Amino acid sequence: MALIKGINIQTSITTFILLTGGLAFAGSLLSGSKIYSALTAFVVAPVTTLHPLLAAGWFSGIVEAKLRHVSMDDAVKVSKVETFRELLGNNLFRVLIVVIGTDIGASIGFFLTIPKVIFPLFYKIFGF
Repeated sequence: MALIKGINIQTSITTFILLTGGLAFAGSLLSGSKIYSALTAFVVAPVTTLHPLLAAGWFSGIVEAKLRHVSMDDAVKVSKVETFRELLGNNLFRVLIVVIGTDIGASIGFFLTIPKVIFPLFYKIFGF
């Protein structure tokens, strides 16, 4: 529709990709992920924020689990943890923290793009 009306949407798409991907990247790194997990979050966040059945954290979590070598022992040890320090030493818990951090960053990026990108784009295309 935007192509028919001659509206340039390249800057809007670039802003959307940079905001969602950048904040997913930042959320992943702030939650303690490895750089490959954060790069995965940056790449998949623009697509996963538009699809209701996918989450950017799942993809960065899969990469993080592969890099941290999560085992069944980690799953068993989670229930036997007594202090928060022990919980942070558990690889499975660290992967879950990366998943949550990535998803929060991608969600914040998406919510920031609604008033800056999506609403103005609808106004240009549909004229209301």
